[in-house]
Order: sequence, then C-alpha cells, then structure tokens
Amino acid sequence: MTARLFEPAASVNASTWVRFLRCLPNEVFLSGTIGKTSRAVIRGSRLFNTLFGLPCYGKNPARLLGTIKSGSPPVGCSLTQTNYRMDSTERFSDRVENYAKFRPNYPDALIRFVQERLSPPGVIADIGSGTGILSDQLLNAGYAVYGVEPNEPMRREAERRLESRPGFHSVTGTAEATTLGSGSVDTVTCAQSFHWFDRTRTRVEFTRILREPKLVLLIWNERISEDLMEEYDRILQESAPEYSRVGRREVTDGDIADFFAPTPVEQFDFPNAQRLDRDGFLGRVLSSSYVPNVGQPGHEVVMNRMEAFFDRYAQLGWIDFPYQTRVYLAQLNTV
Repeated sequence: MTARLFEPAASVNASTWVRFLRCLPNEVFLSGTIGKTSRAVIRGSRLFNTLFGLPCYGKNPARLLGTIKSGSPPVGCSLTQTNYRMDSTERFSDRVENYAKFRPNYPDALIRFVQERLSPPGVIADIGSGTGILSDQLLNAGYAVYGVEPNEPMRREAERRLESRPGFHSVTGTAEATTLGSGSVDTVTCAQSFHWFDRTRTRVEFTRILREPKLVLLIWNERISEDLMEEYDRILQESAPEYSRVGRREVTDGDIADFFAPTPVEQFDFPNAQRLDRDGFLGRVLSSSYVPNVGQPGHEVVMNRMEAFFDRYAQLGWIDFPYQTRVYLAQLNTV
C-alpha cells in the first residue's frame, strides 16, 4: 500500500510532535527525529508511537478535530509519499474474529507426522501461535503447548478458546525473545509465521530454548494454483494494494536452508482444503491483513469483486479452497 509519510523537521518540539501525531488519519507509517529517532503507526482506533522511548496512546483519530486530509500539519511538519509498512506483530489486531473463525485448520496427516517424530507427551513451543489454530490441534494430540504470541488481541482469543485445556500455556513473547526457559521445549512449530521473523535473532533464541531432539517445523497453508485460485489471486493483485508486498511469504527455500545450516532441511507437502459458505468465504477474505478492512479505503471495491467471485463459482452455496500444507523440518544444531 502506498501511504503518506509525515516527517516533522528536526527543530519541531515535543508538544508539536504529539499534536502532529494526533491529527493524522488512520493507517499511516510515520517517522522523524527529535533528538532520538521516533516512529509511530496508527491502526484502527488506537495510536501507537514511541516518543523518547516512552509509549504514548492517542485518541481515535477519526474523532479528532481535523485531519491532514482536511487541513495542514503543524508548522515544521512536511508531507511526502512512501511505502506503507505495518509492524508485523500488530498486523492482525483488527482481524481476530475473522482469523479465528475462517482460517483453515491443518490436515490430520500433519499432526500424525509430528507424532511420528515426537511421541506425546512432549513440549512444543508454537511460535507466532495467533488465535491458537495449530496449538489446539497439538493439544488434542497429547502435547503440552506454549503458545508464544506478541499480538495481544490474537493472544487473548487463543486464551479464550484454550485456557481451560490442560497443557496449554499462553506466553507474551516474540520469536526473537520468547521469554521461555533455556532448554525448556522439545520442538518448535511456526505456522504461518516464520516469514515475519528476524531470522538471525530467531535462530539464536530457538537454539537457546530447544532441547533434544531440537526439532523445528516451519509450516504454511498455501493456496494451490489453479484456474479458480488464479482469478482469486488476480482480484487481490488488482484491488488490494498491499497484497503484492505481503500476500505471499517472502522466504525462499534458500533462506530456510541458510537458517538451518549446516543441517539439511526436509520438505513435505500435505493436501488440505476448506469448504466455505458465503459468510465464511467473505470472512476468510477479510482475515488477511492485506485486504482493506471495513471503513478503510478500497474495502468496498475488493469486497464487491469477491462477492461476485463467490456468486460465479459457488456450487449449492459452497466454494472449495484447495491448499497445500508445506512443512520444512530440520534439527537446529550449532555445529
């Protein structure tokens, strides 16, 4: 997504900076320097920024008097264009309900595959566990699961679903800083999450928390390329500007090999599918962070096209999403 970048001049004082932040419209990436580097992201009704290292929460920008679109930034603040970038740990804050309801599970064959390599009971750290989709399946298989998730709304949804389950532990942390004890887990899983991580720091952290057999599984549900999905993909390319940047995992097989080097990596594919009615299909579309959400620019355009897509291809009120669940498996060794 191309978005406005607002840069205050170095001479702008702190009060002007705060006033500047609070007049911005939703969904911008902001950066500037006032003695120290400062940056901010506005998402939905909350303003997140770092000002001299201290968190500051602003009001809903939509309720403030005037915005950049209808007025001018404070004196000393300039307006340019840049590529929009959202902190990956906060990308899904406004998608939690749709994500939990409409994202696909992982195939039973994958869970059996995990059991063949780590017999239950064992301890698994599910890193970037989100709303707990994979964590739930691992708990059902007999494992103790530490669901490590930095995004508060996603983590709370996982807790709501799973906190009563024996063996589930909700952890506020990131891949780079899990807060787990050294040598505390047998296996790490990363489902739909590894592409967001700082790989260098993540390797150090995974090496620290893992004990034998030190297994790591990187997992993605990937849409299968066929005529139906190619048209779906084309709608996203044309109507969801962020899709080209974050719609596909930007991690190559070479990146994954480098992460595990010198240990060889095994790759496995499992068939998966999801059958969706109209509400489920539209919810699945909106569960993706690159699709403009309700009230955001471009939302009606992309959703109108998706409704037409469903009406064209649904059979008896249902549409099938074919997936391939791709798994990369390796032991994380330091020599």
